[in-house]
Amino acid sequence: MGIYRFLLALNVVIFHLLDVPAIGPFAVFSFFVLSGFLMTLIMKETYGYSLSGLSKYAMNRFLRLFPSYWVLLLITILAIGLVGNSNSKAFHHAMFLPTTYSEWASNLSLIFWSQTPIEIVPRMAPATWALTIELFFYLIIGLGVSSSKVSTLTWVSVSVLYTIYFNLTSHIGLGYGTIWLASLPFSLGAMVYHFKNEISKLIEKLSIGNLLFIAYITNLFVASLSSNLLNENLSWKVSFLSSILNLLISAVLTVHLFNIDRSLSRRWNSILGNLSYPVYVFHWGGALIAAAIFNDFTRENSIIIFGFGLVITLIISYLVEYNVSNRIERLRRRIKN
Repeated sequence: MGIYRFLLALNVVIFHLLDVPAIGPFAVFSFFVLSGFLMTLIMKETYGYSLSGLSKYAMNRFLRLFPSYWVLLLITILAIGLVGNSNSKAFHHAMFLPTTYSEWASNLSLIFWSQTPIEIVPRMAPATWALTIELFFYLIIGLGVSSSKVSTLTWVSVSVLYTIYFNLTSHIGLGYGTIWLASLPFSLGAMVYHFKNEISKLIEKLSIGNLLFIAYITNLFVASLSSNLLNENLSWKVSFLSSILNLLISAVLTVHLFNIDRSLSRRWNSILGNLSYPVYVFHWGGALIAAAIFNDFTRENSIIIFGFGLVITLIISYLVEYNVSNRIERLRRRIKN
């Protein structure tokens, strides 16, 4: 799953820095499905739902997310300080230094207090709104919302009903950037964990493993192209259908990837998987450094900013991952064992 996670993070980078439609939100929802699956997996098969298990789970999640994030955030703060708030704001509207204790607390804790954390500013690492959502669902999964098939199916049902209610009363779509609507992909990920054996047998029986990859990529292309090639009335319909298909394909693909994970190159699977988190967190910071080099904070030359920004992001992500996260990983293993 490591290569898959890295490709999802790369899709987010392309979406943000090259303004390619759809692929970023689709990747984030695929991340949510994957998190629902993996967090349910480790709670069921590693930690358990005792107080001790929950404590170890919480500590391990903290150690995985925060130390490397704080290092990357420090680099981002230095970059913003060097270019100035006005330039960083021109680069991304949420990317400027906080002025209050609560703003600093939100940026340090990854908790942007809102039902729609994507709307909270400043976010010095702009993509971190999604981590507020991740933390919320890590908590409820740890507390047992997906501990059994019955509780998980109930969770999925409530999520589906709320999504329908939202679409009937508010806005057509799956609610990108909204905590409550993110419940649907997380619950789907948890559900396919409980039915992974049945799904695996069906994939094998129908021989559709490779077809899942093709379907996922095709759906991305259709969603991305439809926003530019179709009229507005038809475009939103295609986009909505593609969003639903993205969730369903992601859920089944997650099970398939879980089964074939061991057959992939363990070295590259591990390296790229480990880089996915710092690349996701830091890509705006890396791009800001590139923008400073070329004095292009309005991204007029978006391809150059993307290219140099991605290189800077990969280099810094690698250094942080293998000088910070690797050392902490030993402690995480001790806690887990």
